[in-house]
Amino acid sequence: MEQVDRFNCATGMALEPGDLRRNIVTGGVDLNALVGIQFCIGEVILEGVRLCEPCEHIAQLVAPEILTGMVHKAGLRAGIIRGGVIRPGDTVQVP
Repeated sequence: MEQVDRFNCATGMALEPGDLRRNIVTGGVDLNALVGIQFCIGEVILEGVRLCEPCEHIAQLVAPEILTGMVHKAGLRAGIIRGGVIRPGDTVQVP
């Protein structure tokens, strides 16, 4: 969430987290540090695979500025190690 807020401040835009089409929005978590690391959210165990960089498709849907303004700040692609339920308010835990 912090990266969306910073982008909005820098560009004067008013993007909402859902505008970037992310499945889960976090706050207070360094997602970049989770690449190659297993972590839990709620009952789910995940592993950070790679950064989720902004793409041309999202830029066309939202704004071209996200291609440069959100590089290395747009989220994390994660693989599911063990499925389960994630609820609003669940925290990201690194075992």
